[in-house]
Amino acid sequence: MYIIYGSCVRFYSTVVDWSYLQRMKEDLIERITSKVFSNLDFSNLVVSICRQMNLAHEQSYLKRLEEVRGIKPRDVGISPFLTLDRTGNLEKVFIESQ
Repeated sequence: MYIIYGSCVRFYSTVVDWSYLQRMKEDLIERITSKVFSNLDFSNLVVSICRQMNLAHEQSYLKRLEEVRGIKPRDVGISPFLTLDRTGNLEKVFIESQ
């Protein structure tokens, strides 16, 4: 949403005083939001643009996810005391403190 807002501000900044744009920030965001969600085709376009902009990050994330799949907290040196799986004793400590 802020991408579209930023584009509007950049467009209007050539013809409207900056302080005026700042005062109408919330109105612009509300107007943009209502336009995006009232028109399904436009909503799909915005989602597609955002997805395309984040595609490199998503691919990097998926690659990293495959690299760490199956790694357990103990494999990277995290104390079993701090884990929430069955090897941890956090629940036992909690019950004993009651």
